[in-house]
Amino acid sequence: MLKFRSRFLQPAILCLATLASLSLVSCTQDRDSSTPTYRIPYIDENGQNTFRDITLTTLGSAFEMNGRAAIIYFNPSNNGQTFTGAIAQPHLGKSGSLFRPIDPQSGTVIATYAFFEKMFFYEKKVLLAGDSQISWPRIVGVYSSVDKMSPNDENNAAYIPMPQGLTEIMPFTDNGRDALAFNHGVLGHEHFHAHFDMSVQSKLASIKSMSEVDIASSRGCPATANAYELKLLTIWNEGLADAYGAMVSEQPTFMTVSFGPEAARPIAIDPLPFQSAATLKKCRAIFPTLTKEKLQAMPKDQLNELVTSIDPHLNGAQLARAMFAVANHDEFPALGADAATLNKWQRSARYLIHRLKDFKTALEKKTDWENMQPDYALCFFFKDLNLSAETKAIVNKAFSSDYPDGVAQCGSL
Repeated sequence: MLKFRSRFLQPAILCLATLASLSLVSCTQDRDSSTPTYRIPYIDENGQNTFRDITLTTLGSAFEMNGRAAIIYFNPSNNGQTFTGAIAQPHLGKSGSLFRPIDPQSGTVIATYAFFEKMFFYEKKVLLAGDSQISWPRIVGVYSSVDKMSPNDENNAAYIPMPQGLTEIMPFTDNGRDALAFNHGVLGHEHFHAHFDMSVQSKLASIKSMSEVDIASSRGCPATANAYELKLLTIWNEGLADAYGAMVSEQPTFMTVSFGPEAARPIAIDPLPFQSAATLKKCRAIFPTLTKEKLQAMPKDQLNELVTSIDPHLNGAQLARAMFAVANHDEFPALGADAATLNKWQRSARYLIHRLKDFKTALEKKTDWENMQPDYALCFFFKDLNLSAETKAIVNKAFSSDYPDGVAQCGSL
């Protein structure tokens, strides 16, 4: 899950909020467009706010966000299997053949569908046949209200690993950032979680045997071997998702435009070392006697170490930075006869998704997760690549103190 502070819509759309109610029922009577063109907010390749006209070709109707690429629910309920409730029906005005959303929520659900249509065609073109294990249409929930949600759910997006895999886009309260629904890097991050879930995590027998206690423990200090396994999988999942978001958006700074430089996990920088397995589990000796007073008195470096060991995004960011360096230097193998027709980001995205099934196969052979090093993912994805000295030096920076020689120390997996 990403925790982004976001700007829900651009000012030009926000000023239209008084023109319609928030029920998202279409207000136009002209219902004859099968390939509608909408004008929606957009973040361009330079991270600037603008508008663009986009024609959607997979919808059944211009007035309902339900098509081959996605089914967008508005303020849905979750029955434990999928979303239920109203499929989004945007309020639209029309000028000639151009549809314009006339309230913020309408612009949001259209932009959300536009992203999934983009990915629908992108992955048909970029991914190799048989590599993707996800199904279409994607099931997406867009929320406008924080009722019955915790404050941490605001300004956020999430993937829920249910049978179909659900994507949630939460409401925003920060008008100083760019909305998640318009940020293809953010949505690409969440979309990758579906790939990791269906190709790796849901296929591991050990995951199916985990208890609720293991799952809850993995979200904080991993108190059991099962919780530690899930912590590692989450670290790798989050890191690879950051990388995929940058690849599919081709915008390395996609995080910054949605929640600012002060809180972003910058990807286009050299990685820091992964925490070692011992450091990730050090909290086991701390948590049983940890009090508020002890936490407040903890030296800053120890506190930072503890926070980093608990939050999977922070260690995952080092894997993302290593992946980004290889992609940016165009050093991932060019897979497929048509590889020359793809750009470096597309070739990198193809390689990443292609390797997920092999990653699952390798992990299935592991029986001693308690002693698994977080560096395992670095070894798996990089040890067999023919990297330049410059790129290898960057990748090696991501290895923990247990791997002082970096890739050269990986040996046989």
